[in-house]
Amino acid sequence: MRLTRRLLSICAGGLGACALAAAAYAGGGGPWSDDWDSYATGQDMHGVGGWLGWDNNTGATAFTTDDQFSSSPNSIEIVGPSDLVQTFDSVTSGQWTLRTMVYVPGTMEEVSYFIVLNLFTHGDVFNRNWSSQVLFDGAANIVMDDDAEVTSTPVPLITDQWVELRYEIDLDNDSFEVFYNGQSFVTGPWAQGGELSIDAIDLWGNLTTSPVYYDDLSLVPAAQVATLTDWAMGIRGTHLSGGLPELSASDNTFHVTRSQFGFLATEPNVIYLILGFDSPNLTPAALELTEEHRLNQTGGTVRWFLKNWNTNGFELVHTYPIGATEITTTLGGISATNRVRASDGRIEWQTRAHTVSTFSILGFDQFNDFVGINVQ
Repeated sequence: MRLTRRLLSICAGGLGACALAAAAYAGGGGPWSDDWDSYATGQDMHGVGGWLGWDNNTGATAFTTDDQFSSSPNSIEIVGPSDLVQTFDSVTSGQWTLRTMVYVPGTMEEVSYFIVLNLFTHGDVFNRNWSSQVLFDGAANIVMDDDAEVTSTPVPLITDQWVELRYEIDLDNDSFEVFYNGQSFVTGPWAQGGELSIDAIDLWGNLTTSPVYYDDLSLVPAAQVATLTDWAMGIRGTHLSGGLPELSASDNTFHVTRSQFGFLATEPNVIYLILGFDSPNLTPAALELTEEHRLNQTGGTVRWFLKNWNTNGFELVHTYPIGATEITTTLGGISATNRVRASDGRIEWQTRAHTVSTFSILGFDQFNDFVGINVQ
């Protein structure tokens, strides 16, 4: 079925179309990303940034647009004959995360595709094999994978807003799983008679009259979990109860601490909690931090600091409000440079909660349900 679809599209232009030369561009390996923000709005993407129309066909190009975007100022608009391909040449082992944001207008009543291939060469109909064909069906209002060799449970199509589509691909074990808006809906083998490789991404408009938009597309090594090894109170705050088990699992059992008077006018009542992690990767590119917690009152602020092992100082990386309702805050894409100790992979994270005033003379209490770090 997959091969038939492509043979028809290639040969529709006659024998000459079937004999197209291979693309001049040879794509690279991961990590890789494109958010289309460095290009001019309205940029023809054929031959730009490693993108080519299918089989090096200029008529299958697509254009950047600012009509919709997840990150400013541009996204890519896939509509009509758009069949835009990005190739890779060395993603052949390991675990990978392929992620994009997708925007489907509520007026779309057709079917548009996001496709990943494990074998692909422009102009060579015998060197291509599909791993996944996720379709966005505006008539049936579903998202699913119509590849016959995978298990796919349709999920509701979400329109008029940006939604994450995410692949978790394990080339070492020939498996993958796809998530839409955080919900798993596809599982299956990756190679399917082809190769254990991520060879190409294809944004196919399927001759739709209504566009679908993509933004913030990336292929990166899958996150690894750093191990929480220790915790300590900083220069302010007291420990009331709980330990590593309470901090390591999101299970509504809590590590509880209480504030003390701070040194700064901006932190008159504060808790300093220092967390130690061991990274399985000594040289990651990025870190992702998650903290699940609450206070026993409203009006709090949390600030996250990571230790710089070059300067031995803590650097501010994030600030957010907190109150009496438990929240989970995640921040990814944090540079890991100088924040993972080269000798042993240690990461130190200081999380500070403070309020301007407290409802009790004893100070405020913090209830931590989970802390975690992923490394990439």
